[in-house]
Parts: sequence; structure tokens; C-alpha cells
Amino acid sequence: MMITDALATIDDTHDVYRLLAAYFEAVHGHDSGLTLPENLTRLPVGSAHDVARRCADARELYARCAGETGHHDMLLAEIADVTGTALHRLHVLEGLLERAA
Repeated sequence: MMITDALATIDDTHDVYRLLAAYFEAVHGHDSGLTLPENLTRLPVGSAHDVARRCADARELYARCAGETGHHDMLLAEIADVTGTALHRLHVLEGLLERAA
């Protein structure tokens, strides 16, 4: 199962944040020789707004390195995909909570 598949099926916002934190720990701890901006992988993940900012930053950085080959652009695309999926799931779950209240 891919992390985006797991994020898309989580039923609790706290679990979304926990999985994102584990993902960022893995990305940060992976010795790939790449230096990512701290704002992309810094812990803790605080809110849906924080996830949205990380997603936008990753997309912007990915657009800047478009056409480059290598692991850096693939990792930025992955981070944008993971944070985008998490953000979508957070919005869905928050909507469900609002309707239930």
C-alpha cells in the first residue's frame, strides 16, 4: 500500500497527522544527499493550514526544478502528492465532523 492510499482511507484527523509525521521523519532521515527546506519536513505538523503551506511550497519548488532529472524533483513531487492527499482527507474528515455536530 502506498502512503497516499493509506492517507485517503484514514478515518481520524489525528491519524492523518501521525502518518504525515512518520512520513516526514522518514524523508528527513533518508540519507539521499539532498537538502530539503526545513519548512517542508519540520515537525510537528500543526494543522490543515500547515499541511496546505507545505503542499504549496513543495509544488512551487517542484515547478522551479522542472526539467531537471534526478531524485530531488521526484522527492518534491512525492511530498506535494502526499501533502495534497493528506490535505484533501483532512478537509473531508473535518466536513464530516461539522455535519455530525
